[in-house]
Amino acid sequence: MIELLFRENEALSIKMAKDIQKSWIWTEDKLSEEDFNQIDYGQSVEGKIEDVISLPFMLDIGSINVPLDSDYRKNLFLKDPLINGINEADSMEQIEQSWKKSLDEFKKLKEYASKGEHFRIWYSDGAYSRCGLYFVCHVLRDYPCKISVIKLPEYVIHSTGSVSIFKSWGEVPYDKLYQFLSLEKELSRAEVQC
Repeated sequence: MIELLFRENEALSIKMAKDIQKSWIWTEDKLSEEDFNQIDYGQSVEGKIEDVISLPFMLDIGSINVPLDSDYRKNLFLKDPLINGINEADSMEQIEQSWKKSLDEFKKLKEYASKGEHFRIWYSDGAYSRCGLYFVCHVLRDYPCKISVIKLPEYVIHSTGSVSIFKSWGEVPYDKLYQFLSLEKELSRAEVQC
């Protein structure tokens, strides 16, 4: 299954959720073996981290009548790199590499689609995410692949009664992402065509 998201930080969260034990090792300093064995890692999201695709093209900004790989879209991307998780200290060369990586991810999406892979799209009510979902459905409508979606709920009520409000998948703790898998819904061909 190919996981698809629309921001780099969201894709990173899913990658970490796919390899939950290694993710914990990265964040913990010097643990005794006894403490290490007592950590509750949560559950992983099945699959390989290589099967996570990020398309951070900011499709909610600017004209939708130009190709994704156009100079117009590239200039929008380069103009506001902070949206895509690129920090201000990055050089223009690093930002250009990020653009190239995003285009490579889009090519990868088409390669997977041509092989009939199953896609799971993680989206939210954020304009960037909704526009990304519609764009991807438009691209995938001509391919023989299964598409399912998981929509980020407006809020989550925990068993303790507390409420969490998330605006993007990047805000959800990676070790809790598995809890949203039950929300997965397969799209019909008619829904993909719309």
